[in-house]
Amino acid sequence: MKISYAVWAQIPSKAAHSLHFMKQCQGLAANGADVVFIFPANDTNIEMSDCEIFDYYNVKPCFRLKRVAVKKLPAKKLFYSIELANYVKRRSGLFFTRDPDLASVSVFYRLRTMLELHATLDSSLMRAKHVWKYLRKLLLKSEYLVQIIVISEALKKILVKEGIKSNIISVLHDASDIPIAVDPVIFNDAGRYTGEIGYIGHLYQGKGIEIILKIAPMLPTVRFHIVGGLDADISYWNGRAQNENIQNIVFHGFVNQRAISAYIVAFDICLLPNQRSIKVYGNSKANISDITSPLKMFDYMAHGKAIISSDLPVLKEVLNDSNAIFCNPDNPRQWSDAIEYLLQNNQRRIEIGRNAYLDFERYYTWKKRGSQIIKQIK
Repeated sequence: MKISYAVWAQIPSKAAHSLHFMKQCQGLAANGADVVFIFPANDTNIEMSDCEIFDYYNVKPCFRLKRVAVKKLPAKKLFYSIELANYVKRRSGLFFTRDPDLASVSVFYRLRTMLELHATLDSSLMRAKHVWKYLRKLLLKSEYLVQIIVISEALKKILVKEGIKSNIISVLHDASDIPIAVDPVIFNDAGRYTGEIGYIGHLYQGKGIEIILKIAPMLPTVRFHIVGGLDADISYWNGRAQNENIQNIVFHGFVNQRAISAYIVAFDICLLPNQRSIKVYGNSKANISDITSPLKMFDYMAHGKAIISSDLPVLKEVLNDSNAIFCNPDNPRQWSDAIEYLLQNNQRRIEIGRNAYLDFERYYTWKKRGSQIIKQIK
């Protein structure tokens, strides 16, 4: 089966969606699909070899990469989309994308198309120009739209309310890879602290760094590790921590995907402190709190870690009382109590982590996700 997975995004990038692109291509290829990942050429990725890009994302080189030059024209995305459609038409097979605009051009060219959405169509349509609005209408009516994949039941319900037929929408939560055994990171002054608590991911407003800054002073003998983030966000939150004289938080900065496992292995507990409003990369107005499927959640599960999570309905589509502990996202005291409880109850901490891993292994690997997508295509 030939699959052309196309994006309109910068590759490589620190954004979580770029990691998702690469991991999804790997998952499809692991199920025997002949996958080509197509993305806009830029000064960075032209200079990087394919091997360097695969290494950047810690992804196996089991699919091909194709860079497409972007014309310096006012309608550059439209011309890029047309070039993609012509390429896939020559190659044959399925056109797969997370971009509704690319999907719209694909069905216009009568290509079998699969669209994956991580947000509502209405939220992106507000930014669309007239030509894209016209093409979007064709997309949802087209017989060439094979399936829409979404990352949560909550998002599916919203899309159905927006007028999309339920029978063409499939829910597939995000995923992670089965990790390779690695030695944990050795933290400085490890003996000084009764626990090492970790957070992996971006530091946008609503991701939960604000509540970690409230929890940390309540637990001075526990150390909190923040791994990830853009330089500007790290500077902002680190500055706040210093101004508030919080000394038990360490900002490690952006870490290459290949090194992430060593940090997660070193944590006693992992935090998923999503707030009720979450901003996203490149769109300060969008709120994904009610529909998200965070990659970090599956990374924590893959490493068999005890998770303390915000008590939000969308996170409970994956997590439950046997594989996580839930806290009110607005209540720092609940979080500090939960951390103390798990640090003092080693058996319970191990049990929660083991249950999380078993659920991950059963349902949430990239290979299993790829298999489910291929079943939808057939």
